[in-house]
Amino acid sequence: MSTLLRNALRKITPLRKTVGFFRKITYPKYRKLYDGLSEELGVAKAENAALQNEVVQLRRSVELLEKNVSDFAANQYRVSLSFKRNLDMFNLATNRLLYDKELDSIPADESFNPKVSVIVPVFNGQKYVKTAIESALAQTYKNIEIIAVNDGSTDNTDQILRAYGERITYLKKENGGVSSALNAGIAAMTGDYFAWLSHDDMIESDHIERLVQYLRHHKGEKVIPFAAFKFIDENGELLTEATLNARLNMFDYKTSVTDKYAPLLFGEINGGSVLIPKETFKKYGMFDENRRITQERDMWSRLIGEYRFVCIPYDTAMIRIHGEQVSNNREAVAEESGEKNLEIIEEIYGELNKENPQKARELYQYLILHYYCNSVDSMCEKLKQKSAEIKRGNKEQDE
Repeated sequence: MSTLLRNALRKITPLRKTVGFFRKITYPKYRKLYDGLSEELGVAKAENAALQNEVVQLRRSVELLEKNVSDFAANQYRVSLSFKRNLDMFNLATNRLLYDKELDSIPADESFNPKVSVIVPVFNGQKYVKTAIESALAQTYKNIEIIAVNDGSTDNTDQILRAYGERITYLKKENGGVSSALNAGIAAMTGDYFAWLSHDDMIESDHIERLVQYLRHHKGEKVIPFAAFKFIDENGELLTEATLNARLNMFDYKTSVTDKYAPLLFGEINGGSVLIPKETFKKYGMFDENRRITQERDMWSRLIGEYRFVCIPYDTAMIRIHGEQVSNNREAVAEESGEKNLEIIEEIYGELNKENPQKARELYQYLILHYYCNSVDSMCEKLKQKSAEIKRGNKEQDE
C-alpha cells in the first residue's frame, strides 16, 4: 500500500469511527422519538379524518335543512298565492255584481258622448310610446283626441310621433317634467274630459268606453271614475302576483262608493286610469310642476273634497314596470310619497273632525293597521306619533 493511500486512510478512518460511535449512541433515541412522533401523527391524522367526516355530515345536514326550509317556504308561497287567487276571485265577483246592479238600477243617458282628450306625456319614450299610442287609437269609444307631448326627448321619440301625422295632435316642448307636459296637453285639449296615458303604459280597447258608460248613469253628478289596473313587465307580460296584490290592496269598487276618502287613503288612484272633467282644472288648478313623483296624489287631494272617485272593477289600464322608470328610485319615492301622504291624511282628518269626530279619531288607527299590513313600517311609526300627539291634544282640551 502506497504511503499516499495510507495517509488518506488515516484521515478517513477516525471520522468513520466517530460517526459510527454517535450513530450507536443517538440513533436509538432519535428512532424512539421518531416512532413516538409518527404515532402521534397517525392519531392526529385519524382525528382529522374523523373531523372531516363530521364536517361532511354537518354540511349534508345543513343542505338537507336548507332544502326543507326552501320546500316549506315554497309550499307556504303556493298556499299564500292560492289564497290570494281565491280571495281575489271572490272580491272581484262581489265588486262586479254590485257594480252591475248599480248600473241596472240607474237609467243611462246613451246620448251622452263627451269628447275625451287622451294626453300622453313623453320623455325619451322610443321603446314603448308606439305601443301606448296604438292602444289609444284602438279604443272602441271614438269621440276622442290623442295629444302626445314630447317633453324634450333626446332619442327617436320625435320621429316616431311625427309619423302618426293627423291621427294625433303632436306638441313638442323643452324638458320640464311630467307635470309640465300634462299641463301643456291640458292647455291644448279640446275635449270635455281628460284622460292620462303614460308613454310606457297601455289601455285595453274598452277602457274609455267603460269610464264614459259609468258617467252616462251618473250624468250631472260630481264623480270621477277610475279603472282598476294590472301590472305588466317590459315585454308586456302580465305580472300575476303584483296584479293580485294591486286588486286586493290598491283599489276596490265597494269601498270607493261607501267611503269617499278610501280610494286616496287606503287605495291607489293611478293617473293612467282616471277620467276627469276639464272644468276641474279651471277651479282647482293644474298639476304642480314642482312635483315629479307625487303630482297625482296632490291633484286628487284637491279634487276629493268635491268629487267622488269611483273605482270601475275592470282592470282596463296596464301599468308597465321596468328599469327605466323615474319612480324606480325607491328611497326618493318612499320619502316624498310619505310626506305627501301625511299631509293628505292631516287635511282629511281635519275635514272628518268637523263632520264626524268619532270617525276622525278612528282614522289613524285604521291607517296604522293598513300600513302595517302592507309592511310600510316608516308610515306606521309616523302615524303612531301623530296619533299620540292628537290624543295628548284632546286630553289637554278636555282638562
